[in-house]
Amino acid sequence: MKTILSTLAKLSVTALLLWWIMARYDMAPIREADLTLLLLAVGIFVLSNLVGALQWKLLLHGQKISFPYGRAVKLYFIGLFFNNFLPGALGGDVVKIYSISRVEKRGREGLAATFVDRFAGFFLLALFAMGGSGWLLVSGAAIVKQDIINYIFLVFGVFILATALLFSRRVASLIYDVILGRYKKFAPIAKFRESHEFFHAYRKQHSLAFKVFLLSMVIQLLRITVHYLCALSIGFEIGFISFLIFVPLIAPV
Repeated sequence: MKTILSTLAKLSVTALLLWWIMARYDMAPIREADLTLLLLAVGIFVLSNLVGALQWKLLLHGQKISFPYGRAVKLYFIGLFFNNFLPGALGGDVVKIYSISRVEKRGREGLAATFVDRFAGFFLLALFAMGGSGWLLVSGAAIVKQDIINYIFLVFGVFILATALLFSRRVASLIYDVILGRYKKFAPIAKFRESHEFFHAYRKQHSLAFKVFLLSMVIQLLRITVHYLCALSIGFEIGFISFLIFVPLIAPV
């Protein structure tokens, strides 16, 4: 009985929030949209999150956390809810990490897995944006300002640098032993270095890295396709390449 009441309460809150959104904004474009394309977009969106839950589960296993796929899916969708209805886009990540910390007592490992999951998504989005920008430059279809393209290439460069900072032991040694050497006994720095070691757990898991790369590519392509189909459903005829550029600039992973 308690479970039924809890589920009804959650559904009621969700329905209330959806009603509030629909009452606040003009829903005419949606009412006139192509229903087939919208339903296809919803299906692809759900599929992207099922694949996303699989990626997160694999990353947790990389930290030696045994996590059933069904539970990963449940937490992933709960996290998605909080991402959409809390300020910012990290509320769902906090919920997932808290659950792992509370149940598995492996909070830092959960943080590392969730961070890498998010990082992989951002990295692939930056890669798609850079590829799309390059294609537009080569093809001469200059529909994007040069400063936006420069920004995209800069962001991708930052991700390359961040990859080295996260996963290279040599870079970590340079930071903690050389640059911060005199402060290495300072509690926050020592704690941060200890947490940093959990990211290094992925360094030699080449098979896992390859799987995560492929899954992230599929996930982000599916989510960009959702935006593309929604745009088509309300009458916007914009090339898919443009979505590869603009979705990474405006959408969370």
